[in-house]
Amino acid sequence: MKPKFFFISFLFFLISPSVIFSQVVEEEWINKGLQYEGKGDYSNAIVCYDTAIQLNEANAIAFYNRGVCYMAMESYGSSLVDFNKAIWLDSLLADGYYNRGIVYEKLDNPVLARYDFEKYIQMQEYDTLGYMALGDLLLNEQEFETAISIYSKLFNLGIEQMHGVYYSIALCQMNLNQWDKAIANLTEAILLRESFIEALFMRSRCYLHSKQYFSAIADLEKVLGAEPNKKEALVSRAEAYYKVEEFEQSLADYKRLEQLEPGNWYWIFEKANCYTQLQEFETAESEYSISLKTSKEPSLVLLMRGIVRKKQGKDEEACFDWQQASLMGAVGSEELISTYCNP
Repeated sequence: MKPKFFFISFLFFLISPSVIFSQVVEEEWINKGLQYEGKGDYSNAIVCYDTAIQLNEANAIAFYNRGVCYMAMESYGSSLVDFNKAIWLDSLLADGYYNRGIVYEKLDNPVLARYDFEKYIQMQEYDTLGYMALGDLLLNEQEFETAISIYSKLFNLGIEQMHGVYYSIALCQMNLNQWDKAIANLTEAILLRESFIEALFMRSRCYLHSKQYFSAIADLEKVLGAEPNKKEALVSRAEAYYKVEEFEQSLADYKRLEQLEPGNWYWIFEKANCYTQLQEFETAESEYSISLKTSKEPSLVLLMRGIVRKKQGKDEEACFDWQQASLMGAVGSEELISTYCNP
């Protein structure tokens, strides 16, 4: 028995240094890969992980890290293969489920993405990443009530970016036409981060929908102070000014929009509407005529041009415009014709 024991011991000491050396080399290649990955050099990082995998095809971390690199390079198919392999080798690799969920979302597979995010949450109950990812997925899938429920769980987890949670919940509420609730959550987001321009813009949209026009204008002033050429904000402020009958200010915003998008028929059309309200009918008629050349809604333009022509006593021309608008199915054209054009 003793010689046999000695022989086994001899083999152990003969083989063990090689195994240990192999493991050390694997770790060295993985560490090199992490260094390249940290610098954003994903191609060289992948080479390092390839080498680690060649040394040990059962190394889940090497497959996972390589999958992260492929994901960063937007090679989602290769990334998915690596994450699948990593999870198969180590079913407790929580980050594998999280990142695979992101890949599934990129590949437009929300069902499997949801499964992976939920699996990650089960494994990392107190980590915020899974809740945010799942909430965002549900928001994109228009499951707004469920998304709100998921986001709300973050309040008890002490997430650092709490302003983002309030903002995301507000987006869900906006889609549910819950304007007052959305305003309250957007206000919380802005209190936490005063420079949150997108939250200010979204709150202005809520104010517009709830007909709080002056509050909308106040928010839009701040938005445009930070981003003077933000077209969506200029449009919203022009609408708000028009609603409160501040037509000169509305006109100024539409002129600015036309500068940003020369020849856009709709900005010219809205300028004409402002001139109409300012009773500058001749200018309004000219702007409607320019808008008509490229309009996507010519019947509407004809209807309005007919009105300003009637205001100027151009009855025949007004009736001609309304008749053309009627042929295009414009709502209200028949009533105008019957009132002002029929003998």
